[in-house]
Amino acid sequence: MCANNFVDQSASVIVTSQEIAEQLHVDPKHCVYLMGSADLNNVQEITQRPLLYDSPAIKESSNLALKQAGLTLDDIDKFDIYSCFPSIVEIIMRELGIKKDDPRNLTITGGLPYFGFTRYCQSNGNDTRNFHSLLFLSQG
Repeated sequence: MCANNFVDQSASVIVTSQEIAEQLHVDPKHCVYLMGSADLNNVQEITQRPLLYDSPAIKESSNLALKQAGLTLDDIDKFDIYSCFPSIVEIIMRELGIKKDDPRNLTITGGLPYFGFTRYCQSNGNDTRNFHSLLFLSQG
């Protein structure tokens, strides 16, 4: 996603099986493996939500993904929390249990809560390169 309509940059992520990646001689250091995931939604109609300042979906899906990966929040070295609205970043921090004085950065790419553009001004291209490092940081 690029928040500026006048930026002409692109990137892609190819999803394939390990077998096909090996047949195509993809360098293993360029492979990314999903360790855990979840897809939950909050109540869509905002006026029907019991509380506007929380997100049960974020809390539960994050817990599920970490459990599947065999990790805890303390195992995460870096985050990349993205939203167009800084208040959502604060909600995510609260739901995940990230304290305001946590020394870990909340983003490595920037984004709209961080002055409206990615820190490196390379949008998706940079995001895909950083995706690899984010998944493997806890493995040393």
